[in-house]
Amino acid sequence: MAPGLAAESITIAFPPLGNFVLTVKDIETFAKEGSPSPALERFVRLVPQENQEQLREALQESMQLSPKTVEEAVNSPLGIALFNRIGQVLRTADNQNGSVALKQAFVTAAKNPAGISILNVIRAFPSPTIQVEGQLGFRTLQGFVRVTENQNRVVAALAKTANASRSLPIPSNLPNPAQNGSFTWDKKSITFVNPNRGNQPIPAELYLPKGLTQPTPLIVISHGLASDRFTFTYLAEHFASQGFPVAAITHPGSDSQRFKFFLSGTEIDYRIIPSDLVNRPLDIKYFLDTLSKTATPDWQINVNQVGVLGHSMGGYTALAVAGAGIDRTSIQKECNRIRDDLNSFNISALLQCRILGVPSVSEQLRDERVKAVVAINPIGSVIFGQAGISQIKIPTLIVAGSEDIFAPPLDEQFIPFTWLTTPDKYLAVINLGTHFSVLQPGETGVFPVPNDLIGPDPTKAKPMVKGITSAFFQTYITPNPEFQGFLGQKFAGGLATNPFSLYMIRELTQAQINAAIAGGPARP
Repeated sequence: MAPGLAAESITIAFPPLGNFVLTVKDIETFAKEGSPSPALERFVRLVPQENQEQLREALQESMQLSPKTVEEAVNSPLGIALFNRIGQVLRTADNQNGSVALKQAFVTAAKNPAGISILNVIRAFPSPTIQVEGQLGFRTLQGFVRVTENQNRVVAALAKTANASRSLPIPSNLPNPAQNGSFTWDKKSITFVNPNRGNQPIPAELYLPKGLTQPTPLIVISHGLASDRFTFTYLAEHFASQGFPVAAITHPGSDSQRFKFFLSGTEIDYRIIPSDLVNRPLDIKYFLDTLSKTATPDWQINVNQVGVLGHSMGGYTALAVAGAGIDRTSIQKECNRIRDDLNSFNISALLQCRILGVPSVSEQLRDERVKAVVAINPIGSVIFGQAGISQIKIPTLIVAGSEDIFAPPLDEQFIPFTWLTTPDKYLAVINLGTHFSVLQPGETGVFPVPNDLIGPDPTKAKPMVKGITSAFFQTYITPNPEFQGFLGQKFAGGLATNPFSLYMIRELTQAQINAAIAGGPARP
């Protein structure tokens, strides 16, 4: 492909019907003015009228990233895998896989002052035409629609189950776990060392309630990819106000600082990502080891009675310290299956397959000091599989968002929940929740995230998250079984604020999921 070429048309091949040619100018005119040309109109009609304005906005919506950052991202192991998939459908004029051309187009678009948008990527495609494998693309689109509908049907079934369930009475003699407690706290910054990461000090923030009269269970918070120990400050302060010592720790290999370097154009060593999947649970182990030696009596921390809460990759971390096992044979088999599968829409699976870059997992990731875990938008279906998840024996709360495209709830939360064998298991489904709904309002990590992906106002999700997670830890690490009454649908459902809904589930089987997919309504 000669440098300087730019796409002028898009040819959609639909054998035996023939080729349909759209000019890039036609697409630009539609995006800016809303008037499709006769050639484009036949395709625009496939989009529901109420979504056509969203389509126009999506074509023009842009983000600003440095060309160096984009070049690093598209040529990373995850980028290569993703673009190879897309390139099966979007091909060059000579009908070659379009991955190389697409990567070049993204880098070129990043140099455009207007930023990276779908239109700018199309304009920058280094081939006179973009050849679209129509049948393959159509089958892929059908697959995506099918997956989305299946997920919606399962959410609808879970809503029905939750609303029909019998809840324990809401305790009238206990404080509302969604409301801040009466404790004030001191905040301390400390460091610890994970020998697997070298001797670098790793920072953590401690929230120590004042006035505790005896050692009290500790809650450890594990952040997600490209986040940091401050991402869940609102939860740390909430738990501390209720009398829990809290530790928010840093995972250096996948924290915001590393990705800030990445966004500034600093090259990332992708070889560390597989080992970080192992080091994250070990960060918690070595932090607890350090705390057990350095905590002073006035801190009143019971380091042997710990709850862990994690989000996304932190959710994976929580499940790992809870005892989920890693089976390399199963991982290899699943990763081989999805490598070039255009009908696999689970983005997180590509990240999970990176653990195969670790020769072996020689250390035990389960930490017996951890007595209960909360995994919010977790990933782990590939890394753990059914055999690994079934090894968890402690109380577990999994929180899912129905609109999460980064850790799809059907693959990453609903089905893994059916694999849990612990009797003390809970599934909380935030209807209309996304991957970002539970984060500190305004906090999405270091990457720019379009508002459509953030979803409804995250401040409205905070009472739900605070209420169910606090009730769970009060029940299982304090432990005070009377708080279990707050873990039913009657209380949890009442925490939801429009447009969100919250469904609490105690039991779910694969057969029920299959039945919902086969015949359930598409929306709760």
